[in-house]
Amino acid sequence: MLLAALASSIVAGLLWHQQLWLRQYDFQRDQSQAQSLARSGLDWARLILQEDARSSAIDHFGEQWAIRLPLSPLDNGEIGGEITDQQGLFNVNVLVRDGVLQQDAAARYGRLLALLGLPAALGPALADWLDANGEVTPGGGAEDSAYVALQPPRVAANRSLVTPDELALVAGYTPEVLARLRPFVTALPSAAGGAINVNTAPPEVLAATIEGLPLADANRLAASRGNKPFVTIADFRSRLPSGIPVNELALAVSSAAFVVRVEVRQGEVRATGLALVVREGGPWPRAVWQMIE
Repeated sequence: MLLAALASSIVAGLLWHQQLWLRQYDFQRDQSQAQSLARSGLDWARLILQEDARSSAIDHFGEQWAIRLPLSPLDNGEIGGEITDQQGLFNVNVLVRDGVLQQDAAARYGRLLALLGLPAALGPALADWLDANGEVTPGGGAEDSAYVALQPPRVAANRSLVTPDELALVAGYTPEVLARLRPFVTALPSAAGGAINVNTAPPEVLAATIEGLPLADANRLAASRGNKPFVTIADFRSRLPSGIPVNELALAVSSAAFVVRVEVRQGEVRATGLALVVREGGPWPRAVWQMIE
């Protein structure tokens, strides 16, 4: 009886370990497949952006790239994703060029903060985080001395942001501020330029970019482009209220930078692919950064 019980216990243990191994194998297989599908989804989005550049000189919300793909069924899973234009947003990296604060960009950012009901001090704080010197910018700036006292201590980056998530490290950029600001800002490399795409910019970004443009008129412009996208900056200027000057170097009707997001479920495993893709005129859009989680 004792031997039978011992043998039964050994067999039960072996079966338990075998089931555990099988579950781990299934998880690792599904994880590998989900990540592979996420990478394929990112490449598929880059192909869409490549074909769009060949067929159109402008970028607007009526194009194929702007159509969100809802979660669609796969064998034992589902996949979905979206492409979002980043050049319709304010690129915070234009605040500083070659380590030096750019006053025109700082003015545009200040107007955006005001339109969003956010403190003006956020502008100087971000400028000090980006610029190359250790001098505190008047009006709310913060340099190393303000950061080393924090927990955990840190110093100003003195470089461009890679993603907007890095704003959380800057003085004053609380979770509440970031939640309000996030739909209107991005962080792009210099290769993508700083011009705002007037076909995709939110009304708040349009009003901040064009000094003297009331938000109500910016809303009207945004509504009008739904049926008739702006084909040139001259076309955009013709629809502005009279008497408002335009800096054409700050505006565009096309975009070079997009964020691609792909969501995959394979079995019980979920994977997310995220990439910043830049079209630079080459044969294939370049991924500035890419993450598979």
